[in-house]
Amino acid sequence: MRTLVVSGLLAVLTLVLATSATATEVACRTKDLTQGTTQLVLEWQGGSAKGTLQRTAPSGNVTTLTVRAERHDGTIIADDIYEKDLVSHAAVVRVVDGKRYMRTDASAPWLACE
Repeated sequence: MRTLVVSGLLAVLTLVLATSATATEVACRTKDLTQGTTQLVLEWQGGSAKGTLQRTAPSGNVTTLTVRAERHDGTIIADDIYEKDLVSHAAVVRVVDGKRYMRTDASAPWLACE
């Protein structure tokens, strides 16, 4: 009887942990000779995420921006947490022919994720 109760409690605890777990992922990492390395790391909870966009310039200067993100039609849209403009995005990640690409500025080129 005692084993049954313990295994039942363990099953409930496992279910609670599984439903409340968050998934952290490197959504994209790009490297470019002129822009350096850019990495978008997101912690998903449901359909939205919080994370960071980290840029390492070729000079070694590191800039980290806190972002929030959502998925829309297979595209990840990450915005600066302080940005109010709905058109301006910190990063956009999309899939084309099974490969992920990221753009960090509307005028910047799409760079392939590693």
